[in-house]
Amino acid sequence: MAQSNHQPFEDWIFSRDAISREDELMLRDHLQHCPDCQSLSGALQKVEFSLNAEPVLSPPPGFSSRWLERLAEHRLRKQKVQTISFFLITFTIASVLTILFAVLLQPAIRTPFPYLLAVAYQLASILVYMNRFASAGITIYRTLFKLIPPVMWVSLVIGLAASAIIWIAALRKLVYPRRITS
Repeated sequence: MAQSNHQPFEDWIFSRDAISREDELMLRDHLQHCPDCQSLSGALQKVEFSLNAEPVLSPPPGFSSRWLERLAEHRLRKQKVQTISFFLITFTIASVLTILFAVLLQPAIRTPFPYLLAVAYQLASILVYMNRFASAGITIYRTLFKLIPPVMWVSLVIGLAASAIIWIAALRKLVYPRRITS
């Protein structure tokens, strides 16, 4: 017989599902005439017998609890390694940066007076600019206070307060929506 003719019979031999009565008769007839399928069927029966003859092994008592303990220990070790690695990398980077800054600042350490003078100048410049901004802000405030009547100031404050209340209420609705309980 050709190899393609063996396919349905091989499928039936390996099938765990029940086959029809007609297919079973065809399979028995084929097994009487085909030595290849007889050998395949016999080998399958030997394997099934060997598997069924051996007792089912179960794990020793406490296996799962020991395995879970080892898993927890493994995770803890892994976490410790990651933590130590993080600190070592951070320490290494900080050390390299410190050395680089020390090399770059070496001239300033020898003669710090010009650098201290530059820092004092920068601080004085910042104070002068802050004074200018403050005086400009006070001038704008005084001008606006004179131009805008007190009624407008009151309405502006009330409008801003109302806007803030509406905004807070909307935010509360979004963050804490009401739950319907039954």
